[in-house]
Amino acid sequence: PTAWNAALSNCGDRTTGTGNMLLVNGSPTPNVVVWQQSVVVQPNTNYEFSTWLQALWPPNPAQLQFAINGVQIGNVFSAQLPTCTWRRFNTLWNSGNNTTAVISVENKNTAIQGNDFALDDMSFAPVTYKTDSVFIRLSSATITASADTVVCSGTPVRLGASGGSTYQWQPAAGLSDASSSNPLATIVAGTRFVVTGTDANGCTGTDTVNVGVLPTPLLRLLPTDTTICPGASVVLRASGASQYRWSPATNLSDTLLSNPVATPTGTIRYTVRTTGANGCAAADSVLIAVRPKPQFALLPDSSSFCAGASVTLAASGGDAYLWQPALGLSGVTTPQVVASPTQSATYKVRIVSAACNDTATLVSRVVVNANPELVLSKSNELSCSQPTTQLTASGALFYAWRSTPGLSNYAMANPMASPTSTTTYAVVARDANGCSDTDSITVVFGLNADFRLFQLPNAFTPNGDGNNDCFGIRKWGNVAVKYFEVFNRWGQLIFTSKNASNCWNGNFKGNPQPSGNYIYRLWVDTPCGPIKREGNVVLIR
Repeated sequence: PTAWNAALSNCGDRTTGTGNMLLVNGSPTPNVVVWQQSVVVQPNTNYEFSTWLQALWPPNPAQLQFAINGVQIGNVFSAQLPTCTWRRFNTLWNSGNNTTAVISVENKNTAIQGNDFALDDMSFAPVTYKTDSVFIRLSSATITASADTVVCSGTPVRLGASGGSTYQWQPAAGLSDASSSNPLATIVAGTRFVVTGTDANGCTGTDTVNVGVLPTPLLRLLPTDTTICPGASVVLRASGASQYRWSPATNLSDTLLSNPVATPTGTIRYTVRTTGANGCAAADSVLIAVRPKPQFALLPDSSSFCAGASVTLAASGGDAYLWQPALGLSGVTTPQVVASPTQSATYKVRIVSAACNDTATLVSRVVVNANPELVLSKSNELSCSQPTTQLTASGALFYAWRSTPGLSNYAMANPMASPTSTTTYAVVARDANGCSDTDSITVVFGLNADFRLFQLPNAFTPNGDGNNDCFGIRKWGNVAVKYFEVFNRWGQLIFTSKNASNCWNGNFKGNPQPSGNYIYRLWVDTPCGPIKREGNVVLIR
């Protein structure tokens, strides 16, 4: 088509897409014969005329009328969109007395634009009829259901049906399988079941089964779930039936009575199964819980503390409490009390659990340890001539002096004190029980101007025996050293320090120095004024 008119769709022929077909530019004049052919026919013969039509351009698809011997056959036939879509026209025609058939295709679309189409695979052929027969056999399905029955409520009953190949029961509620021939029905109210069966020929039939329901015994059980105290009994009462059977038999007076006595030793559920006059059964159960023994407790059961302290005693497991003796207690009826006795005591608490009236009396021993009696003393008061004093604490096992300046040791009973002014020293003492006492002592410092009393030794023996092993001014107390130097006989400096607590141990660069005479120089500021000295000291080995 595009080779004929570039505006047309690129359509192909109907069978292969690459063969020939008739392309038509539709005329705007109505009833123009598009195509016509004369064909020889046999009189009184049925013929079928057929052709295929497609649109080549979308505007105004073709509208054609087919005619034989000038007589229209069929209705106006339109091309189908989209373009290139083949549509078949066919119709039957009887030749009657005719021996010739003039077949015509007439254009019925008068629009100027569009109306471009193609025809293909046109045929005209006689029609031959053949006959055959079919035998239809009428059949009906005979479906037979099981007999009507009566069951106890909730008791399964088997239904049955025969005569078909497949089955469908209605209603399906309560059935194990609504499409089975013998479903199991479990219902609580009377029900009419209808079964529809289908045989091998596809024919159907129906039947019904009426299932009546007998009432179950109206079982009543008392008490409901309950709790009892250990060793107690409870009467179980069932009514509404004619026969009873209890289980388990554990701690029951009789398993066949309607009102047996239960004396369980632990929590247990008893079930009663009953049978009514109509033979239907019912069951129910009751849970008998045995209340556990209360867990009475008292903490701590023993304790010890120092005089003046306290301890919390906590009892538990009950609803009411009574403490004795009341002396030293914060209360007597609460589960938790604070005990602050002045001496050792034994406290008792009576605990009551109201549920089963259980009681217990528990004991707690409280030991009160006496605090140590701290005694402090000093060897002397201080002055420029006596700058140190020994403090002594007694009456305890451990001592802790407060970090006040001027003490040689803060954790011993008898430290040396060398303050530069009147000072108060406090100490905390503890005994083996951890009990403590606190006291303090004041060391008085009195000034004088007797500098001569600040002496240094003229000899020392560094032999490691703990006596006179070091040469220095540690005993002068808390003084400010400007310089403290020691020289050998050749004038070599072998020791120097600005710390009053340091002293020369007779060594130089880690090597012991020989016995002999050594020279020292000293300048210190003391509470009583400055001291400058030079002198000799003898090292003796």
